[in-house]
Amino acid sequence: MKYQIRFTVGELEGKVFPIQDGEALTLGRSRSNNVQITAPDVSGHHVILNKTATGIKMDNVSSRTTTVDGQPVPAAQQDYPLVAGQTVTLGSVTAFTLEAIDDQPPKINLSSQKTATDDDDQDTRLDLQPKAPQATENDDDEHTVIDPTPKPQASQDEDSTAIDLNKPAAPAPKPAPAPKPAPAPKPAPAPKPAPPPAPAPTPEPEEEEEEGDENATIAMQTRMATAEEMEFMKGKHQKERSKQFWLTCIAIFIVINILIFVYRFYFYRAPEKFASWPMSESGELLATNLQFEGCPWFREIDIEYPDVEGATIEKTPGNIKVNTFIGKYRDVPLFLTVEYFQDFESLSKSRQTVFEEWMAKKASGNENWNFDVMRPVNFYQYDHGIPYVSVSYSRTKDSESFYGIAVMIRMEEWIFILLKEIPMRERWHAEYFVNLVCFFRFSEVFQNVHWEGLAEQAPGTTQENLGEARQLLMRRSPSVWQKAELLLKSALCKYRMEHAEGNEYETAIKLLKDLRENQIHYFNAQKILMIKANTTKDLVSMRNLQDNLKAVFSSEEDFRFHKIRRNQWD
Repeated sequence: MKYQIRFTVGELEGKVFPIQDGEALTLGRSRSNNVQITAPDVSGHHVILNKTATGIKMDNVSSRTTTVDGQPVPAAQQDYPLVAGQTVTLGSVTAFTLEAIDDQPPKINLSSQKTATDDDDQDTRLDLQPKAPQATENDDDEHTVIDPTPKPQASQDEDSTAIDLNKPAAPAPKPAPAPKPAPAPKPAPAPKPAPPPAPAPTPEPEEEEEEGDENATIAMQTRMATAEEMEFMKGKHQKERSKQFWLTCIAIFIVINILIFVYRFYFYRAPEKFASWPMSESGELLATNLQFEGCPWFREIDIEYPDVEGATIEKTPGNIKVNTFIGKYRDVPLFLTVEYFQDFESLSKSRQTVFEEWMAKKASGNENWNFDVMRPVNFYQYDHGIPYVSVSYSRTKDSESFYGIAVMIRMEEWIFILLKEIPMRERWHAEYFVNLVCFFRFSEVFQNVHWEGLAEQAPGTTQENLGEARQLLMRRSPSVWQKAELLLKSALCKYRMEHAEGNEYETAIKLLKDLRENQIHYFNAQKILMIKANTTKDLVSMRNLQDNLKAVFSSEEDFRFHKIRRNQWD
């Protein structure tokens, strides 16, 4: 006896799973089961079906609901007997029925089987035992076997045929040949041969009649469509074409939108309106510093540049070249060139004069430099600031045009000139970047002790200038600070130009640092008063404070000079 289960309720409804001999059939939600059921109220391993000598046994290994014909099966029940026809329910939405299959083929007794043969209520009983032929007639080399044994006639009330298949079948008797038509008598001889009679007209074959009838039927079934039917078919065809057209348009529209979506979010890069400093994926600036080798101020001033993939650096004494990239996508080339050198003659020249001499030297070369008008002095950092001058330019090199900004700052007799260049084709969105970004980095020490050459120096020797500046600073009056700063810078310029030895340089630097500390304290105190007066709308106090500050900070070489006149107090 073979068994199988047939699911009657649930996701596997209608499916059949056989129970093999010696193999357990496991059911549950886990993929390791023979039958996987994904219903949420079925356990990972719910039941196990085993075929034994006495029938089917079920092991309930689930703590969830399991019933047999509505009767609950206890959890962890082993060897629960099942009978064919019983229905097992797992959870609430899954059920199967145990079915038994007889593995022995059914025995059929063909000797007593009766089969209806025709619709005329006539039966034929055949005896397939071999019979010896009784008589033989020879007619035109054809043999007919006649069985003289009388056979009982089948009853008209019994519609059956008995066939005994256990005996060898005898050859079927040949049908008797149809009798030959009698030969026509020969006509009597005539004295004269009569002419052959005219052939009789052959009748039309029945096939042609049938074909004619069929054509007539088709002709009867085929007719001309009416105008209304033609309009209906035409409209239906147009609707189908219109429907196909709009479905095609919708499909094309969907495909185009999908392509646009993929391109927009995976390939498209929105152009930047203004180039920016490149950043890493975490949002940090990609920057590295370069020091000025061979310069005594290399610890106090350096260059910061975008450190991106593909950046190159070339260093020579007094010259640094950096080729890098800027922008969100790092697609805008940036060329930085720093020239730094000593020029003791510049200690007696103004800033503008030194810069103009450098521009004239560049314009006389073979690179076709074109400089614009020099821009007004500006400042880096804060407080008194570090003054610098700049100019925009364009040049051509190797048949390619560049746009750039040249910036010059001075410290003692040292001159630092920074060239910031971009290709002319990128000027429309990178010009703002090269104008705004400084690239120089200054330490606090550099800012506190910064000084540069003067075209108009105070008369007297280095010692005389130092002595007079010391006396003025001892008075602690803001009104004399401007003169004291001029005397200290003059003493420093003379000291560096004469290459003198002694402690005068350190003394002048110390006095300069003290002066700048006093200026910072005084300016901050006045700024607080100015903010208070502005809050209370005390215009008289504001005007007096501003006039006072203009008198104290009267040098254009001081950043605060410009802030006071612009009324900037932040």
